Amino acid sequence: YKYRITITTYTKYIIGASNTDRCDLVVYFGDGDSATAPRVNGPSADCPTADGQMIASTTRKNIYQADHVYPGNGSYLIFFKDPNRNSGICNIPSSGSTTFYLQAELIISSFLGNNTGCGYNEVPVIYDTVGVIAYYDPLVTDSDGDSLFYELIQPFYAPGYTYPSANISFTINANTGTVTWDTPVMICNYVFDIRISEWRNLAGNYYYIGSTMQEIYAQVTPYTEINDAEIQHISVTASPNPAVDIIQFSVSGIQENHAYSLRVINSIGQIMGDFDPFQPLSVAHLNPGMYFYDLKSVGQSIKQGRFVVLAGLIK
Repeated sequence: YKYRITITTYTKYIIGASNTDRCDLVVYFGDGDSATAPRVNGPSADCPTADGQMIASTTRKNIYQADHVYPGNGSYLIFFKDPNRNSGICNIPSSGSTTFYLQAELIISSFLGNNTGCGYNEVPVIYDTVGVIAYYDPLVTDSDGDSLFYELIQPFYAPGYTYPSANISFTINANTGTVTWDTPVMICNYVFDIRISEWRNLAGNYYYIGSTMQEIYAQVTPYTEINDAEIQHISVTASPNPAVDIIQFSVSGIQENHAYSLRVINSIGQIMGDFDPFQPLSVAHLNPGMYFYDLKSVGQSIKQGRFVVLAGLIK
């Protein structure tokens, strides 16, 4: 039973500064064995294999992978540890001296069949604003078609942890994974963890087949509008345009300490939804025609544009 274990982290990296960087991580496979997982994404100037990928001016995405052969059926708790979280996290006392830890549970069962863990498609670094309701969606996919159950959990190795403070509530939708923060109270940095359990439907019965987890870093800032001078430097383009299936928006000149959303409206003024402008947008389900988009930050309209959806071969 050979499996590939993938760990993805996002770290702060400032060019020319002294940065904490990991060329590799040690992963524990849950059967008494462990191995070094090298980083596999990005160029290889500083590390033997890869240096990671800069996805923002100070944010580096790191993907580590290791293959392992398991002896047979069973439940295996896979995990890794990193000596230190960021300092200054308000809901973890002395966070800089706590261990960053993630785990996943792998169930190998001849009865349940093969399983691939779910994939995360959203960067777990979010910017929220005091007094404004905030949402986070991990945008999880499961290639096996298993049912997913989402829950907030306390981070491991974080004594004294409390959930982020809210005026009304801090909750998660167990079926969709959407976290609703209503509303942030204090300017600070926070973390929260989500565990996603996978359940397989066999002949109408659901069986637990494993879980993964994600830790999200949230930075809460004061409410400030983006001024006209800043807006002039922001640009949004949609490609391809016209499109049949997928549109990717390219957004430049934005302020990193603001949260952004993209509202899509059809030609008769109906709102089709609010989306993440930094993720590909599926338009295959939309009727052919012209659509308008509005880049927003905390309700403030920033940039507008339009795109055209063409009829595909199959609609």
